[in-house]
Amino acid sequence: MPLVFRSMFADGTGLLPRVANDAESLGVRIADETGGAKDITVTDGMVSPGREGMSVSPSILLLPPHRVPKRFDGRIPEQGDTGVPTGKNKLIC
Repeated sequence: MPLVFRSMFADGTGLLPRVANDAESLGVRIADETGGAKDITVTDGMVSPGREGMSVSPSILLLPPHRVPKRFDGRIPEQGDTGVPTGKNKLIC
């Protein structure tokens, strides 16, 4: 299985990702539940394979800067136009 990265908030223990249907948790957004933002399309209660799903990256260097915690600034190299990390420091990767 390939290694992938995702930036999320930790749960109450600080050891595991928080499970929820928002962009900063482990889970997917369904348009009906979030008022517009979506990661997957649900038709008749079912999802189908395709290009939709939870966003991940093959490298922390390829995550958008707003998804990388500010505390990583200076610890990972800037990648082209992505800039320095600007994400919330409570995010875990």
